[in-house]
Amino acid sequence: MMAVWETDPEVIDQSPQSSQFAQIWQRASKHVYSCTLAAVRTSRTQLHSRFDMLVCPAVLDSGLRFLPEHRLGLELRHEQRFDNGIVQLRYDVSRTG
Repeated sequence: MMAVWETDPEVIDQSPQSSQFAQIWQRASKHVYSCTLAAVRTSRTQLHSRFDMLVCPAVLDSGLRFLPEHRLGLELRHEQRFDNGIVQLRYDVSRTG
């Protein structure tokens, strides 16, 4: 659905705001987490079926979210605890999200 911002000149040229949004969209890096998609159709888009993360024992005041606000089905595949309190986690994106 969002590929129109890269492929459909009529949509892009509807208004100055549409043109501006299309430019922003085309420059943005996009990440899709799915276990059902075989490919993505837009540029600068990466398809992921796995999360790898290190959780550190620190609390910060504010910043960017690591995980999306919407529910994402994840299946824990690996965890490893280190002596310094850091935990390595590996999740697969599940089909039942």
